[in-house]
Amino acid sequence: MTRRISLKPSARRDFGKMPRKAQQALAKKIDLLAVNAQAAGEEKLAGHPGLFRIRAGDYRAVYEKDGNTIMILRMGDRKEVYKMLRRLD
Repeated sequence: MTRRISLKPSARRDFGKMPRKAQQALAKKIDLLAVNAQAAGEEKLAGHPGLFRIRAGDYRAVYEKDGNTIMILRMGDRKEVYKMLRRLD
């Protein structure tokens, strides 16, 4: 079962600011996420019900699932991405 991947405008901006190698690594993980979440390394986020993350090196993509759709909320360096999430609350 392939899931539909959507990116919020903020996630698109985050992605554009990342280094090229990080973009490539995270893009591969996102493609894998559409097919198999466990293989992509999906983990639930503590303290944020309904949110999940995948990682590629020091970079993270945080998303929520709604049926057959995955909405990527934010992407970025592990040091910053969780600070970004606090602003979403």
